[in-house]
Amino acid sequence: MLVGGIPVAHAAELLNSSPAVESSPSQPSSDKIFVVTVNDGSITEAIAQKSATDADYRDKAKRIVSTWQNKVQGGEELAVEGLQGQPTSTVLAELNALQDKLERDNPTTPSSEPSPTSSAITQGGGSGLPNVSPTPFKQTQQSAVAADLNPSDPNTFRVSGAPAGDRSYWINLETKMEGFGCLGPNGCELADKYSVRTTVNPGTTTSRLDHTASYFPSTGRFKEAHFRQFAVNRGAVTNAVDTASLRLGANTTYLNNNLDLSGSVLTVGLTLWVDAIGYGWVYESGKTADCVGRTSPDKRCFY
Repeated sequence: MLVGGIPVAHAAELLNSSPAVESSPSQPSSDKIFVVTVNDGSITEAIAQKSATDADYRDKAKRIVSTWQNKVQGGEELAVEGLQGQPTSTVLAELNALQDKLERDNPTTPSSEPSPTSSAITQGGGSGLPNVSPTPFKQTQQSAVAADLNPSDPNTFRVSGAPAGDRSYWINLETKMEGFGCLGPNGCELADKYSVRTTVNPGTTTSRLDHTASYFPSTGRFKEAHFRQFAVNRGAVTNAVDTASLRLGANTTYLNNNLDLSGSVLTVGLTLWVDAIGYGWVYESGKTADCVGRTSPDKRCFY
């Protein structure tokens, strides 16, 4: 996932702009941070990644994590997703590792590739999204859930969902982002969740994509949302198109393959871009498996 130009799997931002209150390890922290994860990612990893690029954020995170350590050492359970219900030794080990990383790493300047503020897209809506062209990409050997996911290379996307019915369509291709409000010593609470489930009806020339978008719970920190849609034939991107803004509820988009894939294979990839307050565009990606195109005049494609 990209946040502020950083190709990472997660992002985080301040819950509010109020000044931080200094706290010792024995005192509760009044600091608050907002942590955004994708694909059910780790909150502690998200904190570490954001802290590596933001000194103010890192200082707040260090104080918060210190109160979490004290709470767990005192025998209390910590309300942090992924740590709840774990043995005390496991929780402390993860918190200690996080605190060590926060103490050790100095924030660096974010990378500018890809740039979420580059020239406006040439198709669809959503001025300000990263520019994209249907340049073919070589097949990669990265894991389907690789942390260094490239939002412009669908070969790096994880497979999400499954074929359904007569296997002529694909359901439950899910892309989502979750935002957690975290503070000390209480832990983290889900504050924002933007989720889109997509059904793909693939074709040898054009595919129909039906999306259902939801935003709940919501504190308004996720703003405008778009999809980048990819048509892929044997690892080569044949078309890449950005959609107009997604509405909450039902949306339908279409994707031209730019090739007749009768008798060949098609993979459909999606990158969900959401404008997060304070960070610009953040993303999550997923794709279908390959479908095999029927021969003319049948334009269907079967998984």
